[in-house]
Amino acid sequence: MTDIELKLILSRLRNYCLESRCRENSENKMSLFFLNVIEISCGLTELGISQGREITKDERYWFEGSYHMNFWDSDVETELYTPLCREVEKRNWFRKSILQKIKDKM
Repeated sequence: MTDIELKLILSRLRNYCLESRCRENSENKMSLFFLNVIEISCGLTELGISQGREITKDERYWFEGSYHMNFWDSDVETELYTPLCREVEKRNWFRKSILQKIKDKM
């Protein structure tokens, strides 16, 4: 996936969040949680594209919601969120622990 394709996914996810927040049911705590997950993962991905920033171990959490999101909105999950997460993994933006870096050098 190219940077442009990844940015297109980010744009579509952000538009989805904006539209969802404008709807009446956006007060639902579950909806707010998943919208926040999407927006945080988009922000972290954008930092990876623009600054080559790695995602910390604690931040990786925001890319692990796919299974639960599938019950909330399966189309967004399968068409946008999961491809985003897979691309971040493919680009190896998740910061390795110090122990893993030592093992890789051996």
